[in-house]
Amino acid sequence: MGKEIVLLDQKRKEFSFSVEGRPAPQGSKSYRGNGRFSEASRFLPAWRNDIVLAIRQRMLETNSVVMFDEPVKVSITFFITKPAKPKWPYPATTPDLDKLVRGVFDSITQSRLWVDDCLVVELLAKEVWCGKTPDTYPVSGARVTISSL
Repeated sequence: MGKEIVLLDQKRKEFSFSVEGRPAPQGSKSYRGNGRFSEASRFLPAWRNDIVLAIRQRMLETNSVVMFDEPVKVSITFFITKPAKPKWPYPATTPDLDKLVRGVFDSITQSRLWVDDCLVVELLAKEVWCGKTPDTYPVSGARVTISSL
């Protein structure tokens, strides 16, 4: 008998990237008058740009260009700069975690890493202080992993 030819699945299975910068929320709006609203965080445009650039750089490094087009799970860890006297041992302050996730998801969509964030069916997101321990990141930013289900 001849050898069986197996076609490899060309769909992406997992993609991870890290981005440095100030995590900024998306979703809160400020009224600017005459029926105009804008994002409340002035840091959002730079943060979203940093995310898109980090994704594109990682795609080049891994030679990955396949877009996620099936249900995925996402894990995001946000590294927040610790104030001099934090109220709690966790970054339970603004910005809200759900609004930080929204900014990341829209940036991933903009980068064309996935078709749309509606593909996310499982999410693990957390905020930790950035620092010098092994499970943190030395500067503010985020670590993101997207996996096909």
